[in-house]
Amino acid sequence: MDGTRLCQKCGTTLGKAEVQSGGVPLWFGSRIIGSFVLVAGVLALVGIFLPWLKASWDLGDLFGTLSISASGWDLMTGSGDVQDGTQTYAILAFAGSIVLLLGALWAFVDAGMRFAWVMAIVGGVVVVVGSVWGWQDLSDFVAAGADTSEASIGYGAGLYMALVGGIAGVIAGIMGRLGSPKPLI
Repeated sequence: MDGTRLCQKCGTTLGKAEVQSGGVPLWFGSRIIGSFVLVAGVLALVGIFLPWLKASWDLGDLFGTLSISASGWDLMTGSGDVQDGTQTYAILAFAGSIVLLLGALWAFVDAGMRFAWVMAIVGGVVVVVGSVWGWQDLSDFVAAGADTSEASIGYGAGLYMALVGGIAGVIAGIMGRLGSPKPLI
């Protein structure tokens, strides 16, 4: 067959069916990948509100333990236990997670829109950049706490979640972008 579509009632020629070239399966651009990007966006956004840094100091039997934590939101707004003001990397990660989530929602609703996938990819890249920058900035504080036996300082689950959500968003966004059909122009 040459790909011509016919009306089932009268047999009239309707036109040729489009075939996707490039060898990429059509399901890459489907809602399955859109749902993966959506989960990645939610993961990145939730990671902003969970602790990025946890620290505790043993003050002896009399005073107990002093613990602090700082979420990505605290780092972004300069609130909570953070005394250094706002951190640009947290703002980047938050903005990227919003862009990733909006792109993911758009891609989930209309998987054929290439710009939705690009929006998700860009948002994921910004989340990864902000998370890695935060990781690097917080590493000095974590390394300083590793030198003492009384302190326990480490990265929090929120930093890991934001980083994993950003990476997953980029990978799933690329898969969705490669599989999305060409726009009608």
